[in-house]
Amino acid sequence: MSQLGMASDSTHENSLKASVIVLLLILHSFSIGATIFVQNETSNLDIDSIQYRSEVMNDFDIDFGYEMAGQYIDYDDLTQAKLRHDFDLSSYFERQITDASDGIPTSPDVTISNQHEIGACWLDTNGYVYSYSLDLNNNSRLLEVDTVPANPDVSTMTGCSIAVKNNGRQTLLYANGSDIKAAQIAYQSPIYPNGDEWHTRTILEGVNATNIELSLTPNELEWGAFRDDLGRLHSINYTGAYWETSIIHQGPISEDFELEIDANGAIKLLYNYGNSTILHTIVNEQHTSETVHQSDNLHNDVGLTMDGFGMLQMFSTTLENNISKIKVQRSLSNQKNQFDSIPMTTFESQLENT
Repeated sequence: MSQLGMASDSTHENSLKASVIVLLLILHSFSIGATIFVQNETSNLDIDSIQYRSEVMNDFDIDFGYEMAGQYIDYDDLTQAKLRHDFDLSSYFERQITDASDGIPTSPDVTISNQHEIGACWLDTNGYVYSYSLDLNNNSRLLEVDTVPANPDVSTMTGCSIAVKNNGRQTLLYANGSDIKAAQIAYQSPIYPNGDEWHTRTILEGVNATNIELSLTPNELEWGAFRDDLGRLHSINYTGAYWETSIIHQGPISEDFELEIDANGAIKLLYNYGNSTILHTIVNEQHTSETVHQSDNLHNDVGLTMDGFGMLQMFSTTLENNISKIKVQRSLSNQKNQFDSIPMTTFESQLENT
């Protein structure tokens, strides 16, 4: 393990339009019944038949999105219908953040803080690093964090990763050429009289990261991971005084991987290695690995989320004969963080290479 002294403080092709940062439509996601999910069946995805609906919910008192049960709404042919506690309805919106007319953005990284505020970060082909925030009062802020070398090919750019601390401060990890930089925001104060400022530092040099993920430990310290150009998976974490790094897996792992940390500090990493999807757990510096899916046709895309109770949801993908399949797995309610071996839902796309 190497230690790097410092004081505190995936590539994806995007649409040319900044509505690509439509990321923010996840603001209140209650699972609208716009798309039908069929249990244990294979469904064809016809992009012309998918419909999305949104309803204006401004008249409701739903600060955190959980208090609508018992209220009355006009919906479809229903007038003043009372919402049950098990209703299946969602409200969402989208907004344009930037028009991307001068610089194509990378795929943004998005997080929702414990205060239910949205934070996001991305880079563009001109080398600008941006952060974005949106609070419950609909106040938004777009800030330039830093500049890195320009790259006209967005598909080869390494993006950034964002986390938000309990005090609302954003913290970022992002690539600067072959190096990795960290950034933390300092709000306007007598110490910083010129307004909010980003403090940036190079914390690793010459590592050639291809993907970076960042989260926070229960004591609000940064804990991240990155994949290098040789496919090795590294940890990179802040101790409160310095950054340290070590190799988690010699790889080569998949280009895409995911990171989650629960309330007890258990670190979960999901990635593909060979023909297996691996769930890697780190508890008190002890490492364990579990194979949660195997296939000869694994695709790079994986997904991992964790709810407030520490329950895991994950997906892995396969691509064979131009057919993509997504295997969704979830922790069993009576056996926390154990995965069911039977896929919940399988989708088949008619689009080439998807």
